[in-house]
Amino acid sequence: MHPRRLPRAALSALALAILTCLLFTPVSTSAPDGGPTAAPLAFPQFADLGRIPLTTITAAGGQTEQMPDGSYRTWLAISGQPAAGEPAYLAEIDPFQRTVLRTFPMPNAQGAWGVSVAENGDVFASTYGEGRAYWLPWGEDEIVDLGPAGPDTSFLWEGDTDEDGVLYAGTFEGFGGPPVPQGRLVSWDPRNDSFRDYGSFGNPAFTNVRSVAVDGDTIYVGVGPTTGFFAVDAVTGAKTQLPFPPGYAATDQYTYQMDVAGDYMYVRFLGGASPIVSWLWDLDLEQWVPGGDFGTWNGQSVSDPVNAQQQVWLVQNGTLVRYDPGSTSVVEHTTMTGLGEAKGLNTVVDPVTGKTLVVFAQPNGQMALYDPVTGEGDLVAVQGLTGTTASPRSIAVGPDGRVYAGGWFTFDRGLVAYDPDTAAWTNYPFPHQTEAITTIGDTMYLGVYPDAQLFAYKPAEPFGPNNPRKLFELGPQGQSRPWAIAPAGDQVAIGTSPVSGLTNGMLALYDPDTENLRIVPGVGTGQQVVSLAYRSGVLYAGTLGCCPGQTDGKLFAVDVSTAQVLWEKVPLPGQKGVNALAFDPTGRLYGMAAGTMFEFNVTTRAVVRQRTFWPYDWSTVTNFVPRAVNLTWDPNDGHLYGSAISHVFRVNPTTMTETHPNIRGNMYAWDHVSGAQYWTQYRGFNLITGRWYAPPS
Repeated sequence: MHPRRLPRAALSALALAILTCLLFTPVSTSAPDGGPTAAPLAFPQFADLGRIPLTTITAAGGQTEQMPDGSYRTWLAISGQPAAGEPAYLAEIDPFQRTVLRTFPMPNAQGAWGVSVAENGDVFASTYGEGRAYWLPWGEDEIVDLGPAGPDTSFLWEGDTDEDGVLYAGTFEGFGGPPVPQGRLVSWDPRNDSFRDYGSFGNPAFTNVRSVAVDGDTIYVGVGPTTGFFAVDAVTGAKTQLPFPPGYAATDQYTYQMDVAGDYMYVRFLGGASPIVSWLWDLDLEQWVPGGDFGTWNGQSVSDPVNAQQQVWLVQNGTLVRYDPGSTSVVEHTTMTGLGEAKGLNTVVDPVTGKTLVVFAQPNGQMALYDPVTGEGDLVAVQGLTGTTASPRSIAVGPDGRVYAGGWFTFDRGLVAYDPDTAAWTNYPFPHQTEAITTIGDTMYLGVYPDAQLFAYKPAEPFGPNNPRKLFELGPQGQSRPWAIAPAGDQVAIGTSPVSGLTNGMLALYDPDTENLRIVPGVGTGQQVVSLAYRSGVLYAGTLGCCPGQTDGKLFAVDVSTAQVLWEKVPLPGQKGVNALAFDPTGRLYGMAAGTMFEFNVTTRAVVRQRTFWPYDWSTVTNFVPRAVNLTWDPNDGHLYGSAISHVFRVNPTTMTETHPNIRGNMYAWDHVSGAQYWTQYRGFNLITGRWYAPPS
């Protein structure tokens, strides 16, 4: 009997009895003396535990400018969740007091990478979720929804405005396909209140028109995830593909961000396994500045030129620096270090002191002020910015019996824990997007996006600067999201997906004792590694061949001692993923594609049985989150449990028949001691719990 579990299991059962259960049939009994007795709990039973308190202040886009009345304003787009009644909003901020003056909800937006301030003071936000543009005319108190840029547009990326107040922005057509259509350049003109479509750029790999910068009648356009750089005539729409910088050979990146300052345009190439490259483009000569590679630029913008030499402020390698485009060198390093992406970086003149200061925001909504004369600067939270609900991205039961959840697009408090004994939640300042959580012994392993990072967290020890502790990252190997984490003997196995623009996922083995990391060659070629199961020295890995691409999911067997592939199979031809795996105690391996389950004999390497519970049409899919398919074997009652494409299920392995409650669930976690199960609400933000049988004594 586990010492921590008996009281918790009992309390959990009591809590389930008094909560509003979705499936619950009470049974009446009488005491021998004729008096009432407590009714025995009936199973199965399920309960909604309410909103998972994952909240975040996430500033994806911003701009700082002097407005027509002479005041300075920083405009930040704060991400949100329209489905939770908390859409993204545009915040007007006093950059000196670092306080919010006004907020403008954008009802259909999840966030905005692009915030653009026109010369006339109009403010635009180019948003994602439905690919809409929002317009706040100067002097007005209401923001205007300009509608989507097209029927298939899911993202409007960073934009820019011309001298007439016309907005130019690029699209991602995520609602189209498959395959996903090419991205387009569009503009919106306030003079005729309409969008203009400049079209795509001639390559099916240019699915994102990621960056836009305006110089007179020339619109510079950057695409990805296969790199491309273009000039577009704003009047005629004629497109000219421009050369890459000298020596730049990567094609696996985006032309990610661009900003015009004086006679130069600052361009950043980012997104693939290749190193970040930032270059200067001479707008007068229409060519790259010789030697104009200025390294790692962390930001959406640079400041306006600060002197006759056109020197600017920017964040480079996490440090605020003053950069001279004429000499292509840093002329001043500041003490402001350890910075992330700079949003809305610019210089402002303090109306009280007359000092010129540098201002910028961070993705977590903090804002910096730096005095170039004194060399003093600070970074503080903006007063009045409110957090919004974040979507649950991963859940797991920890070694302490609490249910942990990580959120999507979280830059401040990205980890929460629910205690079944007290029904209390705890929020942790873990500023990461956690794609997968797995408990192994007394340690929880957190797989973090981007760069496929792995953290180790010990709940028995105080949460602090080194707990969770970062173990490694696979970003240099071109990896992005760690979808699967599992024990593999004395090793920890990690399955990942590649960065945008690359096609090969990865399977890695990590030794917690020696901190040795091994890459398993040959697993994930052209696919993502999304499911793992271990037995008797062999690790079994399932892959996803969908989105992009449409290839059949594979099952690999790997010798953990040698990190070599023993064999590979396509268990279900036509199914694009082996998205979940689980062994029973006799060594039978079960897998889930999406709506189809199969039993696999690892000795004969053959599918023994398969059963489709819910048909799934892979041909229509342009995006698939592997963590939405989950499978576990429960030794308490000898059944298979999990969730798949929103279906919560229980499967009898003898008959391979499925039963399910009248609930929809997404991410899944299981308490192997008490038998309690947990799901995140499908297309929602709540935590659902359930029991199919009485807790083990």
